[in-house]
Amino acid sequence: MNKFKVVLKKSFFNNIKSPAFWTLLAMPLVMLLFGYFIFQQGNDNSQSKIAVISSQPKLAESFKKFERPDTLYISKYSTESAAKKALVKQKIDGYLKITLDNNHLKFTLWNTNQSNEINIAALQMAINQINLILQTESLKLSPLAVQQITTTPKLDQKTSIVKNNHLVTQNQNKIMTKATIVMGISFLLFFFLVCFMSQIANTIGREKGERVMEIILSSTETKWHFLGEVGGIFLTMLSVVTVYFLIAIVVVLKFHQKVFFKNMFPGLTWQLFLSPEIIFTILFGLTGAFLYLVLAATLGALVNNVEQVSQAIIPLMIPAMISYVLMIGSFIKITPFVRICAYIPLISNSLMPTMLVMGKASELQAIISYLICLGFTILMSYFSIGMYRSNVLVYSQKGIWSALKSALTFHKTIKVHS
Repeated sequence: MNKFKVVLKKSFFNNIKSPAFWTLLAMPLVMLLFGYFIFQQGNDNSQSKIAVISSQPKLAESFKKFERPDTLYISKYSTESAAKKALVKQKIDGYLKITLDNNHLKFTLWNTNQSNEINIAALQMAINQINLILQTESLKLSPLAVQQITTTPKLDQKTSIVKNNHLVTQNQNKIMTKATIVMGISFLLFFFLVCFMSQIANTIGREKGERVMEIILSSTETKWHFLGEVGGIFLTMLSVVTVYFLIAIVVVLKFHQKVFFKNMFPGLTWQLFLSPEIIFTILFGLTGAFLYLVLAATLGALVNNVEQVSQAIIPLMIPAMISYVLMIGSFIKITPFVRICAYIPLISNSLMPTMLVMGKASELQAIISYLICLGFTILMSYFSIGMYRSNVLVYSQKGIWSALKSALTFHKTIKVHS
């Protein structure tokens, strides 16, 4: 056990000293700063200035009541020629000309290809409101009558999921926010998985190719070396995930009251990260990650040199890709095949959490699927230790698949003799 701790610490500290680790840590901070910079630039430059030209000054002034953060109305230009000169000099982004045609107001907007983007929907809403005010004044309608006519009913959408043969109503916005978080976590874990699978396979392949493995295993038992290498990589990955998780909570606490954040992620609070769906996503993701790392280390022991590592881990990418394809497809339709795949290890790690958050699977089904994944991980870890022991010091010139076949045969022989 002491040798295991030594290998674990060595692997962990070597990994956190690597540039790749600090690049992964810095990535969310760089993305946040970049996004904040773009957002601020957008806020600074997105306000469009629209000159309102009308023979009735009061009509032009009335547009100021409908100004927005992205739209500013200017009434100082009394003639169209003055507005055109201002438009050419880019002092304004467009001008709105109001004319009377057959006792009806006609609105015409002029702008250029160099103008800031104009919020046409907001402009149309302002025009509708002003036109409504003028019409109600001409018809001498009371403000109460106008309010009753213009008030539109609000549609609230409630989505029910079936739990224990009962309908449970949930807010659709919160469901979609949870689904977005689940997909984001699954995508990040997949990205980390690709990086760290290559890293552990490269480490073992390099040590084997440089004949360093003989020296290491002369003083360390194979089992503890294997578990130490896998554990060190897993702790490194866990450290990155923890930092990302804390950054996500800080961002939510900082911006959850902002209007733009509420529109992007309705119903998102830091408590949402403690919901069963998110917890299952993290459990499935980390357990599945450990399983993939175990298999990557086993395949890394089959190569003769580091150049063969990329070829060795390709088979592991197939179930990972299938899992993410089925995860995306589960948003559209759940077939019996997809339901079966949600219980298959190496595939269930991202599929089952998605089905759970969409209400297509119960918490009991998620627990069963996770226990299957956990049991399979333990069995494969035990099996991989034997494979690692029987093949890490064997050099074959017949290729990876031949080495795998020989390792399986040798492993069976050892078990029979034991």
